[in-house]
Amino acid sequence: MEDEDLSQPWVCVETDPFTLRTRYFDVPKRIRMPSHVKTYDESEDPEDHLKIFQAAAKVERWAMPTWCHMFNSTLTGNARVWFDDLLSESIDSYDDLKEAFLVPDIHKRTKPKPKLTKPSTEWKEREKSKSTKLKSTVKDEAKPKKYLMDQPAPI
Repeated sequence: MEDEDLSQPWVCVETDPFTLRTRYFDVPKRIRMPSHVKTYDESEDPEDHLKIFQAAAKVERWAMPTWCHMFNSTLTGNARVWFDDLLSESIDSYDDLKEAFLVPDIHKRTKPKPKLTKPSTEWKEREKSKSTKLKSTVKDEAKPKKYLMDQPAPI
């Protein structure tokens, strides 16, 4: 520990899918994600996200390792979990990252939607009956009330 150069940027020790050459590439400090590139959480089309990102990266003229780091920064939710689960040092280039990203199974990680079951006939009848009663009550309330002169009106 005493030989550690404390003037160097600190990197949290964790498993990283990037190889050393990509992981420790010196990304320029003034790099910013173009505003039209949105985050990706697997709720949208992965190919669409990839195409938008790639178009921006080409215009920005980023070096290949910067593509990797910037693409990683767009991932949120289930997509972030997918990235964090990649094998250590399995991504050496943007092409590797793109290939892994486009594997169809990764985009099925979202929670399955509950199956909708058809309501039973009995349930339909009960709901129809409730609806009919409600409509008749509303119609009755809309009618003007008639009171006898010798009875006081309800308050």
